[in-house]
Amino acid sequence: MKRLAILIALLFASPLYGANEVVFNYGTTGLTLYFVDFNASGQAWDTTGTPAYETFTTTRGDYDIALTEVTGTGLYTGSLPASTGQHYWSIYLQAGGSPSATDDVLIGAGAGYYNGSALGDTAIISAVGSAAGTISPKDVDDEYKWRFTSKQKITADNIIVDTPSPSGTKTYSMEFVKAMNAGQTISSVVSATVAGVDVSDTEPEIDTSAAAPNKREVHLTVDDTAASLGDYVFTVTVLTTDSQTVTRKGKLRLE
Repeated sequence: MKRLAILIALLFASPLYGANEVVFNYGTTGLTLYFVDFNASGQAWDTTGTPAYETFTTTRGDYDIALTEVTGTGLYTGSLPASTGQHYWSIYLQAGGSPSATDDVLIGAGAGYYNGSALGDTAIISAVGSAAGTISPKDVDDEYKWRFTSKQKITADNIIVDTPSPSGTKTYSMEFVKAMNAGQTISSVVSATVAGVDVSDTEPEIDTSAAAPNKREVHLTVDDTAASLGDYVFTVTVLTTDSQTVTRKGKLRLE
């Protein structure tokens, strides 16, 4: 009787995951991709132990959900947690042997409402680095500033889309107000780098990097006159007034 009860419980238990709701056509084969799923409260799906939504931390290996390639196509699919409600997911290209919050590159994102059995109203927010990728206008920042909605976010929520300048430089800004502890400001800029998603692209050059007068963001003077059209990730590290080292990333598309 006990065995029968267990079998019945398993038969009617709610599944933890859906069925390949996340579909990402990156176009490049043989990569290791994964996604992190967030609920409407900003919590991330923790895949360790008993899976559940938890406060998002920098331990990326606790949250990665694998995307599997349809062999030889560059098309990757993965299953959302089977939790009814609004889902927001970020797609990452894994750089090393295991997921990393500092090394992995954000290459896409999406959102949709899961009704318990299927995903509806799906919208790809961005697909950075994919030739077929599109970006929703609501996620493009017209003020040329990378913004963050929480302290846990390492890569900016928005993307800057720009056109190479034939005659000079331009200034981009990266916010750090959410990244720092309460009441703290930027003491100094430790480093500022840029890397192309496609390593064959000619990258823009960072001429200067300095804390803004308000000490809450970093201003980057960038020369893109010789840069290739493509997608780039800017990485900025600062030292705060309470001696914390903080790194944040922002995406730029030149088109």
